[in-house]
Amino acid sequence: MTSCNNPKDNVSNNIINSENNSNQAIDDLNNTTDNSEYAISLLQSSVEKLENADSFKVNYKSITSYSIIENGTLIKNIYGEFDEVGYFNKKEEIIGYAYTNYRYNKDDDFINLRTYYFEENNTFFIKEEPEDKKLITTQITLEEMIPYKYDGINTIIKYGTQANLIAENNEELVFHLIHPKWYESNGLSSFADLGFLILQEDNTVIEDYVEEHYSNIIPPEFTVYISKEDGLISKIEEDNSAFMSSILDYHNNLVENKMEYIIEKETKSTLEIYNYNINEIIEIPN
Repeated sequence: MTSCNNPKDNVSNNIINSENNSNQAIDDLNNTTDNSEYAISLLQSSVEKLENADSFKVNYKSITSYSIIENGTLIKNIYGEFDEVGYFNKKEEIIGYAYTNYRYNKDDDFINLRTYYFEENNTFFIKEEPEDKKLITTQITLEEMIPYKYDGINTIIKYGTQANLIAENNEELVFHLIHPKWYESNGLSSFADLGFLILQEDNTVIEDYVEEHYSNIIPPEFTVYISKEDGLISKIEEDNSAFMSSILDYHNNLVENKMEYIIEKETKSTLEIYNYNINEIIEIPN
């Protein structure tokens, strides 16, 4: 599954190095006419700063919406909307929170959920505080901790340097990335019904299965925005619509009763990232 480097290994040195690299990249931006060279340099340093940041804050907005139609009749609407503010700090032990508004029908009111993330003796936990105020504590994995639970962040940390420059203006550079190994994402694998492979330690088993059965799947696409002023990634957009459509079509071809799937245009995720390396005091309720 999506692999994460130990978030506490050599953090201070990594931050200093990535800051120096980012500053150099910005200098290159100002002093060279070779767009490809400064773009690559800035992209590399911004990915390093994202990976090595002690902390940052996110605004996460996501909508998944599609319809299932059989013989011209609407069978079901699938809808999920999430609007979330999250923060984490990994300078010592990982600690963070996510304040989430979510709903599974666009006509319903949002449901509120506060989730706190914390680490104790190299073990990871969440403490959820739903609207009824009854606290629920659950042990989780590192991959489920904030910020690693966001597919966009994991993907850009691991593969962001492979992105291609597609636009530039006075404030930012914009890059495009097609996910090279979508099946490494727990969320995407679950949508593709690959949950039975999640615990496989041998990546070749997963890769071979995907190559045999999912060779025509259209991978998710990411758009990455990097500020010229500070060399930081400010926003990651994820477009899964073609991926979802190709997965649903694949499974549809395996059954006799064919369905029609319509992915709505609003299906998209946006992750804004800001307040790099700014400390917040987090009080986890008892």
